[in-house]
Amino acid sequence: MSSHRILYVGDEITLPGLLTAALKPVECHVVRCPDNLFSRTFLESDIKYTLLMFDESLADAETKFVRSLKHHEQTPVVVLKKPMDLDALAQTVRRVLKI
Repeated sequence: MSSHRILYVGDEITLPGLLTAALKPVECHVVRCPDNLFSRTFLESDIKYTLLMFDESLADAETKFVRSLKHHEQTPVVVLKKPMDLDALAQTVRRVLKI
């Protein structure tokens, strides 16, 4: 089991696999939720996410919703702007998670 579980809500299909591979040395696994229709189910569940990532187009509504959930009040959130630089994103994740 990965030490860090990251939820990505967005439309970049390959991002979770690429980011998981880039962060493999620090035991991160990225789970993708395709859009905000299902993201609330993921967020309301008892699954513990170390980091939440949202595409910029979804960030405002989803961040407000996340902060309304007791178990995610302190979970870090990263907003992804396109185009994305995978190396820069991996560095950001490491910095935010302090790993």
